Amino acid sequence: MSFEIVIKPKAKWDIRKEESYLMRERDSRAVRKWQAQVLRFRTQLAIDPHRYPQADEAEELGLDLRELSIGGRRGTAHRVLFTVVDNSVIVQRVRQAAQDRLTEDDL
Repeated sequence: MSFEIVIKPKAKWDIRKEESYLMRERDSRAVRKWQAQVLRFRTQLAIDPHRYPQADEAEELGLDLRELSIGGRRGTAHRVLFTVVDNSVIVQRVRQAAQDRLTEDDL
């Protein structure tokens, strides 16, 4: 079964913000790598979003909030935070791993 991917406006903003940062502070190679990671996480979530664990703050927020980690090195790792509703994966936020946990205001 393939899941539809819905990226909420705040998550789109997160993705664009990281891309802008990479364009300013790094180089086009870093931007292309980021874009490839975004494409990869969309593909992975469309296949089987239930295989990813609940996020630490899921219980606190009262959501079945799950996370997929992308990147790997310190400073480049990001958490893709999403929920699954029926046949849709709703990407809530894409945040650097070092950022504070999500609160209700962040959603």
